Amino acid sequence: MALGIDIYRKFQTVTDWNAVRNHGVGYVWTKLTDGGGIATAGPADAIVNGAKSVGIPVGGYHYAQFSPTPERQAEIFVAEVRRLGATGLVPALDLEAPFGPNAAARDFGIRFCRRVADLGFRPGVYMNNAFAKATRPDRWGIPGLAIWIARYGARPDPAAGHYDVHQYSSSGQIPGIRASGVDLNDSYTSNHFADGGEFLSALPEDQQNFVVGGVYDVREDLSVPFREKGKSAGRVLRDLTSLSEPIQSRVVPANSFSAAEMLAWIDLNTAGNRKGVDELAKLFDQIAADIEEIKPAST
Repeated sequence: MALGIDIYRKFQTVTDWNAVRNHGVGYVWTKLTDGGGIATAGPADAIVNGAKSVGIPVGGYHYAQFSPTPERQAEIFVAEVRRLGATGLVPALDLEAPFGPNAAARDFGIRFCRRVADLGFRPGVYMNNAFAKATRPDRWGIPGLAIWIARYGARPDPAAGHYDVHQYSSSGQIPGIRASGVDLNDSYTSNHFADGGEFLSALPEDQQNFVVGGVYDVREDLSVPFREKGKSAGRVLRDLTSLSEPIQSRVVPANSFSAAEMLAWIDLNTAGNRKGVDELAKLFDQIAADIEEIKPAST
């Protein structure tokens, strides 16, 4: 997992970007646009440039409103992403009030994200647990969609579907940021990084959904280390680590290697590696069988 934050100049003031980086913050999202224009607190130049100055990947998010159309809001947002060069993370849609967790929100999200993709960016979407359960962004059919779910005090509900990033607190304190609270996020894959989806996007959409969905199942149903899963999980790990030379050379303790870390690790090490992608595709059926084999028995 990696620590990330999302901030907005209306509520958080960064006084020392080096302190933010030294605290272990690995990525930053910031609000760029709202409905049909720039966010009410003004342009985010200072935040984007500050994060870049210390090497923290930074991206923007857009707050959804009923109007203008989702396509037009996406165009306004992407124009600001481009102007700022806020391209370290996927550009994310913030889907909450005034929308409710319903079909209208789902339709808006799909149309917005499709337009972002048409404009050349792999999109992301942020919503709370209730919205995710009602709209299931993992079923929107948008290749490489990065899913970011907020739920405080607990992991997102399994009924919300798979996710890449979990916002787990709104009251964090980060050195170098003056605020009553900072939103804190854990990432479970690298899919939220702008270049983190190369591995997944090289696969057909149904296989993308299988990989992320399968890892989600393991992560949620099986919290103990891989070594405790028995021979079937060991066989999966053995096959996965044989895919490419970079993976073979990486030392990862078998007793602390989680399923989510496995996906992020493969994502990073096989991006652009056609042989690795092809070999991984051949393992899908075996992985599916192994996931079923090592799930706890129903009680």
